[in-house]
Amino acid sequence: MKMKDRVSIIIPVYNCSKFLNKCMESILNQDYTNIEVILVNDGSTDDSLKICEKIQEKDSRVVVINKENGGVSSARNEGLKNATGEYIFFVDGDDYIDLDCIRKCMEIIKEKNLDILKFSYVKELSKKIKRKYQYSVPVNKKIEKKDYKEELYPYVFTTNDFCNVTISIIKRNIIGNTKFKLNTLIGEDFLFFIECLNQSNNIYFVNDCFYHYIVNEESATHNFSKEKSVKKLSDSLFVNTEINEILLEKKYDSNEKYIYKCNDSIFNNLQVCIMNNNYNMYSKYIDDLNKNDYLQKKLNEIYQYLDKNVRKLLQKQKLEFYKIKTKTRIKTCIKKIVSKTK
Repeated sequence: MKMKDRVSIIIPVYNCSKFLNKCMESILNQDYTNIEVILVNDGSTDDSLKICEKIQEKDSRVVVINKENGGVSSARNEGLKNATGEYIFFVDGDDYIDLDCIRKCMEIIKEKNLDILKFSYVKELSKKIKRKYQYSVPVNKKIEKKDYKEELYPYVFTTNDFCNVTISIIKRNIIGNTKFKLNTLIGEDFLFFIECLNQSNNIYFVNDCFYHYIVNEESATHNFSKEKSVKKLSDSLFVNTEINEILLEKKYDSNEKYIYKCNDSIFNNLQVCIMNNNYNMYSKYIDDLNKNDYLQKKLNEIYQYLDKNVRKLLQKQKLEFYKIKTKTRIKTCIKKIVSKTK
């Protein structure tokens, strides 16, 4: 039985012991107290589990689940399986929220009778460098299902973090049996959210920045490896196809393709592979690229405009990538990939 107005906060925990206490302080000290906190320890090798268990001893609202490492999707799915709240809120273990976050969100949800509420966030690159990220979608307006095609779907292609689940509170019965895709390194939350959106009756956006996203270079998202870059590319292609099919089912067809505008990970990871001379590893995905005319077009754009963008490209990547000494070397690598896909 789901507890009325209770918010179940699901937190995947993996090697975030440096951040976990701050995260939990921000949640357990909320001025909205009708919450349960489900900490899913996903096979951490640091002190994260010990911290979780100590917190559980002090607060009866905390539930700790300990499991073998399976990734953030499996941890969130385990949290959903055990959640008893009427509403679901996903928080990452190295982030934190404002102390009035849940109260303010629930006031809006109850007043407007909402299925989904989305809010903005602050990205904290360091103690001094903090950036606000807000929506370009219509804010402070209840968007009904009948208006999704006109007022909402176009923003899926243009708005950063539109589908980030950690900046949402979602009614549990809207989620239903929807689960996060396992073994997906990137885009799993985008796909999950789109599926929830299409099961919802309404959604509401506010530009209040309740959530604080901490850039943790040791997290799974930022832990770079050549193999992960190629896997992310494959996952991006998968998510791209899935979301476009979902939107087509809803009679929404766009000239734009979801993944490029909303999440340029396909091309970021392509560039990483290129800059590391990994086009041989990359070649097994050529068949997927051949099926996607849009990606073919963008590959050619990368090649055509590389001279303009090469400095920005190098600045965005980690120091390891400064091994690239000339533009010619990068262009040669891209040309080889483009020639293979024709």
